[in-house]
Amino acid sequence: MPEAGQNSAITTDFLLEVVTPERQVVTERVDAVRAPGSVGEFGVLPSHERLITSLDTGMLRYRTIGTLSLIHISEPTRLGMI
Repeated sequence: MPEAGQNSAITTDFLLEVVTPERQVVTERVDAVRAPGSVGEFGVLPSHERLITSLDTGMLRYRTIGTLSLIHISEPTRLGMI
């Protein structure tokens, strides 16, 4: 047990990887993701279960320390979040 005043394993970010058949597009630690999934848009926050999924076309948004970044997904792509 942690002592009073200590946080025990509170996750504030996670690793985002976006990969196409040709190259790795993004590998970055982020604190939120909003992505176009094959069955609809979905979001991921810290402490989410690990996830590898395919993406549909659309806009992928991710945030790192308050900075929002956008990537247009123009072809089916794989996304990994660890």
